[in-house]
Amino acid sequence: MTPTPSATPNECDCRVYEIYNPYEYAVTITYEPCPGGSTSAFTASSVSYSTLESCSTPPPVLGDVTITEIGSCVCTPPSPTPTPSITSSPAPEGDRFIALNRCDDETYAHFDNTTGTTIGQFFCYNNEVYEIISLGGGGFISSNITTFYSGYSEAFAVCPCGGETPGDENCLQAEQISEWFYYYFADECSSTNIRIMFENKLGTYDYYTFKGAEDVGYDVNRQIYTEAPGLYVDGWDENTYYGWKYTNKVWNNPQSKTGILRSGYISKADAIWLSEELSRSPRVYIIYDDGDIEPIIPTNTEVVIPNPKRPGQIELILEYSGGYKELRQNN
Repeated sequence: MTPTPSATPNECDCRVYEIYNPYEYAVTITYEPCPGGSTSAFTASSVSYSTLESCSTPPPVLGDVTITEIGSCVCTPPSPTPTPSITSSPAPEGDRFIALNRCDDETYAHFDNTTGTTIGQFFCYNNEVYEIISLGGGGFISSNITTFYSGYSEAFAVCPCGGETPGDENCLQAEQISEWFYYYFADECSSTNIRIMFENKLGTYDYYTFKGAEDVGYDVNRQIYTEAPGLYVDGWDENTYYGWKYTNKVWNNPQSKTGILRSGYISKADAIWLSEELSRSPRVYIIYDDGDIEPIIPTNTEVVIPNPKRPGQIELILEYSGGYKELRQNN
């Protein structure tokens, strides 16, 4: 239902809408504050509940953002520019939440519970203690948890992290319907820092540091030969006849280093610059911490489509082979 303006010029059939944004980033919603006023924009903060007053139903928002009519109001726009009345309220209880396993402090699980709860509460699941750290999430685990604790010690007394439960209460209060999802957070924001030097189109050298994960391997091209057995003079020899005594041996064993470099999420401008200069450069080198320089040959460059949660961010992946071949054997 779309509210319609009343007869009074500065009033309308005003409605109050509750907006829930479950994402980790803000979203923008357009709406009509009062009759005769221009369309306005309202920004809903990340993981929050907000309310606004509007004379028309705000358009739907992509994703899990919900807009719910919760009451009516009287909208009298100030002069000369209408200003929406925006209030924020604390997040109510939610039945979808993300919990951290306090037994290992590493495992994050997404629950879809039959009853609501709040951030900071503890509960037992699979005889382990979990703490609710955020509302929302994917809801991968369907659960029916009804008992929550205000502190870790209270929950640990009931489900001591996989040990024997002192009471008769059953901590396994849910039926698992899918595989576990584990989330591991690295101690460092960047796992590697690979410094690259490359010749640009002006004949000088530019530098860039790849901060994403690095994969290193070797391209091995063995050259083999077949060694024949000694001649036999004692008559028929079935093994020699069928070739079972012939032996394959390595003659040369040249190898070259290969690797994959990842930039991590970078700006679109940096991605365009690296695609035009680094991937087409005739001379590219890796600079190691001790100052040594190793030539490499870029073999493939891939640009990953931006993540919706990181608008404007792109990841560049560079595959390369070593500039020198290593000869491990030469008989």
